[in-house]
Amino acid sequence: MYKAKLITHKGVNRIAVYFENKPELISRFKKLKGAKWSATLKVWHLPDHTENRVKFKLPEKIIGDKNMAKIHLINQKAYQAYMDMLYLKA
Repeated sequence: MYKAKLITHKGVNRIAVYFENKPELISRFKKLKGAKWSATLKVWHLPDHTENRVKFKLPEKIIGDKNMAKIHLINQKAYQAYMDMLYLKA
């Protein structure tokens, strides 16, 4: 069993994932792209991307109102996927 929540760590949006301290769970979590341990927060965390939000059943990321008003409803998901891809390449 796990619990996931959105956090800001060192000025970056991340997804904190709380779970039991078992070696097999830690090993599986380390295989996720961008997984890191925070010694200060005492929690494993991941980048705040759409795929991670879906994986851990968190609400979809809301794009800023200024950008959303310019994008047709049909294209908003594609825009978010594009932004996530750019973030991953950075």
